[in-house]
Amino acid sequence: MANWTGGFELVDLESSPDDDTAITVLLQDKSVLARPNYFQVDMAIDDSKPGQPITKLDVFPVPTPLKMIPLDDPKREQYEKGMQPLTPELRRKLIQNIVKVLRKQHVNAEEAEAKIAILERNFREGDYDTFVNSNEFHMRLTTDISADDIYINFGEPYQLFRDNEEEGAEDEFSFDKEEVYEYYEAVGYGFGNVSFDTAALPGKTIATLPITQLFGLEERGVRDAVKAKMNSVAEADVLILDLRNCFGFFPDTAAFILSYIFDEQRPLTKSVDRDGKTQNFTETVGVEEMRATGCTIFGGRKPVYVLTNNRTMLHAEMLAYSVQKYGRGVVVGEQESTAGWARPMDVWVELCEEEFGQGWWGMSVQTLRLVHVATGWNWQDVGVRSDVVVEETVVDEHCRHKARLAAIEVERNKGIERQDELKV
Repeated sequence: MANWTGGFELVDLESSPDDDTAITVLLQDKSVLARPNYFQVDMAIDDSKPGQPITKLDVFPVPTPLKMIPLDDPKREQYEKGMQPLTPELRRKLIQNIVKVLRKQHVNAEEAEAKIAILERNFREGDYDTFVNSNEFHMRLTTDISADDIYINFGEPYQLFRDNEEEGAEDEFSFDKEEVYEYYEAVGYGFGNVSFDTAALPGKTIATLPITQLFGLEERGVRDAVKAKMNSVAEADVLILDLRNCFGFFPDTAAFILSYIFDEQRPLTKSVDRDGKTQNFTETVGVEEMRATGCTIFGGRKPVYVLTNNRTMLHAEMLAYSVQKYGRGVVVGEQESTAGWARPMDVWVELCEEEFGQGWWGMSVQTLRLVHVATGWNWQDVGVRSDVVVEETVVDEHCRHKARLAAIEVERNKGIERQDELKV
């Protein structure tokens, strides 16, 4: 927590009336820009043992407590409404709202009904009857049905939170597009330095290109940067794309990179709704169009290797998956597979606004499923399976390069096999 907070100030402490070994502490983040601003700590000790060891330590964010809002604050009424004690009727309405969203919008109707069955059974059997605090109730609902495809949230509305901060904090927190562009440039637009190896395979040049992020292709400077990097490796004999630790948020950039290594246009992914209708489609750019815009193509015949690990994510995974499933290259991984994240679209839905006010309760739900055209499926949860697995370690500096060396060894062995075939 020290890495993502400004430190804490103790603002309240309560002992349990029923258990003198338990205590609840309220902490406030000292950073003026922090959100959430308050954290609750539930602790318990075992006073029957030497040193009274801690048996429970739960830390979780909470909205600004009502006791911290002055009685004459014009926003107090909104806080009282948002954090009002839950009645049986309010719990029923929340469950009904969640069920309605799942039934109408979740990408998988069967999975939605399974989650609905859990909620309705728990409600019917009284499992939710004791919850009067919205924060605690949302955490229980999260435990019951939240997964990669759905998230239920209760929290302080953004505008109320901003209004509670010191004057001038909004300007300090404001979004500056120019700073984003400066950041893009500072990190090389998501690309590391290209290395060229002419010694490992005699007579051949191996180009290794590290990619740490896939920024939006239409953002200022990104397309030109991608083009410059990919053009620079076009004349190499072997290309190694290093996607380890790459969080690839933008599919258009992945598709553009893939356009350099195919001799023909290839369909990649499509997003499909619960009725099976395609909502959007991703494909590579045709070779002639690439060349017409100043791109020097690596081509579809020379060897390609993709280095991955379990922090290769989203559309970086799509890039590796496309190379593998179209038989274009070999995936060399530090682990058996990549992160396994293929979620194309979530929508945010407000819950019970009339009862609690805008922004207090809400949920995100997956409405589209990503499908790769080459397989009819995707890499969600399972990741992109490595063709070659190389266990990495940071203890030995040399070991950080084992994946690249393994790719070179595979290529070297392929050359030996070809020579043996010619002898026959």
